[in-house]
Amino acid sequence: MKKPAFVLIILLLILAGISLTAFKNKYPIPPKEKAATNPTKEPELSKKPDVVTTSKSLFVPYWSLNQSLPLPVEQYDKFIYFGVLGTTSGIAKNDPGYTTLTTFSNQLDNKKESILAIRMVDHATNIAVLNDLNAENRIIDDSIAAAKQYGFTGILLDLELTNTFNTSVENQFNVFVQQFYTQAKLEKLKFYITVYGDTFYAKRPYDVATLAKNVDGIMIMAYNLHKAAGEPGPNFPLTGKEKYGYDLKTMISDFTSLVQPTRLAVIFGMYGYDWAVDEQKRPIRQAETLSLNDIRKKFLGKCTWQDCTVTRDDLSKETEVDYITSEIKDNFAYLYYHIVWFEDETSAQTKTQYLMQNGIGNVAYWAWGYF
Repeated sequence: MKKPAFVLIILLLILAGISLTAFKNKYPIPPKEKAATNPTKEPELSKKPDVVTTSKSLFVPYWSLNQSLPLPVEQYDKFIYFGVLGTTSGIAKNDPGYTTLTTFSNQLDNKKESILAIRMVDHATNIAVLNDLNAENRIIDDSIAAAKQYGFTGILLDLELTNTFNTSVENQFNVFVQQFYTQAKLEKLKFYITVYGDTFYAKRPYDVATLAKNVDGIMIMAYNLHKAAGEPGPNFPLTGKEKYGYDLKTMISDFTSLVQPTRLAVIFGMYGYDWAVDEQKRPIRQAETLSLNDIRKKFLGKCTWQDCTVTRDDLSKETEVDYITSEIKDNFAYLYYHIVWFEDETSAQTKTQYLMQNGIGNVAYWAWGYF
């Protein structure tokens, strides 16, 4: 009796297994979907591809225009006229920057793309404008009218702000830029702004991420890291932030974390400073500003100053000049040690190569007449 019962149980188990397999084959169970995971950080900006060629712009200050010396039209892609003066009353039409517009327009003669810069470099005036919506509208209207009258394809707002404890300034500037951009677009004009190269380093009052949404491009002033009233150092070093406090590589990392590289342009300052210093290399007075042309005449080729040395720095890629002068005062001879740092075509080209490797193909030079 036990053996037949055992055999029957085995047969029933086999039949159940066969039936279950047939059911699974006919009605397969879908695979379990992978659970979605929440990102742990904000999406990164797209990869910075290398660029092969650069677009070169040249700043043309109104004081450098010379009717006997034509603009180098074939050497640059864009020309930025610097510029008309923005005030609380709008654009100052009695300012030489405005009265020289005709000279610039006649020289360029629509041969290349041109941009009209709005000069706003006085901090107190700029704060007054940002506190007055009517003043902002006057500047916008006057700028657009001048740009259209003289054949400019775009406008560059150069509104420079030093550090301030007024936390509303950032938002006020955002609103001004947004209004300017909106009106420029209605008139089919491109719109750009400038910001300092040390914006992040010096914590200047610019909301870069918000500003980038309301411009066709941001032009970074990659010069004057070491100020005339401060310690001697490179104009804006390529590397060496451990020694100099900040550098261009860090600057590019800061900006491209918020702005697409294709919407950035870097301006090189083709000039330098001459600091008179004591034995510890501390400045004894404000440095003298020298254009690259002045520097070439004074130091390069043959330097006749006492104990003159000219060295290109491996970190910054810029050039340092050291020399000594002497003066007789009250029958005493006084020695003055000098340190000069400056940007030139070689250092600018080295920096440009780095920019191209990081997706930035727009560069500009300050300024016509300086080099």
